[in-house]
Amino acid sequence: MCQVAYSDADRIQRCKQQKCSCAVQADDWVEIWSSQQCPIGVLTAGPKFCRGRMKALHCKPREHIQEKTKAWSPPPEKQPLIAVNLHNAELCSEMDPEEAKAPARQNIQLRWIRPYRAGAGLRNVGNTCYMNAMLQCLTYTPPLANYMLSLQHKPTCLGMRFCMLCSMRNHINWALHHPGWVFQPSDTFIVGFHRQKQEDAHEFLMFIVNAMHKSSPHESKQCDLDSEGRDLMHQIFQGHWRSQIKCLHCGGISETFDPYLDITLDIKTAQSVQQALTQLVEPEELVGENAYNCSICRKNVPATKTLSFHRTSKVLMFVLKRFLDFTGKKLSKRVQYPQWLDMQPYVSVQSQGALVYTLYAVLVHAGLSCHSGHYFCYIKAGDGQWYQMDDNKVTSCDIASVLRQEAYVLFYVQEE
Repeated sequence: MCQVAYSDADRIQRCKQQKCSCAVQADDWVEIWSSQQCPIGVLTAGPKFCRGRMKALHCKPREHIQEKTKAWSPPPEKQPLIAVNLHNAELCSEMDPEEAKAPARQNIQLRWIRPYRAGAGLRNVGNTCYMNAMLQCLTYTPPLANYMLSLQHKPTCLGMRFCMLCSMRNHINWALHHPGWVFQPSDTFIVGFHRQKQEDAHEFLMFIVNAMHKSSPHESKQCDLDSEGRDLMHQIFQGHWRSQIKCLHCGGISETFDPYLDITLDIKTAQSVQQALTQLVEPEELVGENAYNCSICRKNVPATKTLSFHRTSKVLMFVLKRFLDFTGKKLSKRVQYPQWLDMQPYVSVQSQGALVYTLYAVLVHAGLSCHSGHYFCYIKAGDGQWYQMDDNKVTSCDIASVLRQEAYVLFYVQEE
C-alpha cells in the first residue's frame, strides 16, 4: 500500500512529489525476511516474486556454501577478467594486520586504513545499473569500508535473522580484495526492487542504509543531539537539523531538532551546491495564510523560520532534485560542486575555523527521465585515484572529469 497515494502500488517509489517512507519500506522488507527464516541460517536461493509478494524459497546446508567459498581465492597478479556470482555467500578471507587496527564503532575512522585501489566491477543483470552504481559509492565510503574491513560486525550479528550489515560486509570485502574481477552482487540487495525496470538509485541508497540500521538491534538507536551514539549508521550518516521560528510580535523563539540521513537540494535556480545550500538556510517569512500561531501571543502573527545544521554528519549525501513530481521528467543542467566543501556557513553555531568536507563519490544519471536511462558513478579509492565505475567497467580518470558531470547524488566525507 502506497503511503502517499493510498492505493496498491507495484512500485511505491514512483511517487516523486512526496516520497513514500523509506523506513516503512525497510520495516516491511525486514518483516518479510524475518517471516521466512532459514532453519539452517543460510539462504542460498534468491527471493522469488509471486503476485507482488516476496517469498524466500529453499535452503541448502552451510557446508555447501563453505565448499563453494573455498574456491574463491584472491586472483594472481595477472589474473584475467573473471565473472563471479556472490549470492549470500560468506566471505572466506584472512584479515590483514593493517585492517585489524581499524577503530571500534565508537570511534570511526574517516580516512582509509589502507590505500586500496579500485576493486571489482559489478555485473549488470537486466537493468540493475542503479544498484551497481550505488553499491560502488557505499563501498568507497571510507568510514563504512573501514568498519566492514575490520570484520568487527560479525560477533554482534543475530545469526538466524537476515542481516544487511553482513551482506554489505561480504560485498565490500570481496570487491576491494579482487581488483580486476567482475561479480554479481547478492540478490539480498535487490529485495523489493525490480531487475528489468529502471529504479531510483537514491531510494535504493536510503533502503540499504535503513536496512543496515535495522540490522543493529543491540546498538543504541537514540537520536542524541549531544553525542554520536553507538549505532554505526548514525555515526556515519546522521546529522541534525535545527528549525527556529521567531515571532516578530513578541520576539519569542521556538526551536525543533530533527535527524537527517541525506540532504535534498533544490537546483531549479541554483548554479552550484553552495548556492543551493545558501537558499536552503535563508530565513522564510511566515505571513498571511502562513502566519505563525504563537503560543505566547496566542494568535496568528508574522514570524520568520530559519533552517540550519545543528550538527553535520560525518558523511554528507547531497541529493540534487533532478526528477520533477509525478511526471518523472529530468531537470538536466550543470550544477557546480567543489572538491572541498566548507559547511561552516550553514551551521547554527558558528565556530572558529572551517568545517571542511572532501568529495569522494559522484553518482550520475544519464537519460531524460527517472523511468529510463543509465546510472554510473565516480569514486575516489583509498589510493587517492579517481575511477569511473560503470557496471563491469572500471577505468581511471582525473578530477576534472569528475567535476564536470551532471551529478544526481554527491558524497562528501569530513576532514579529520
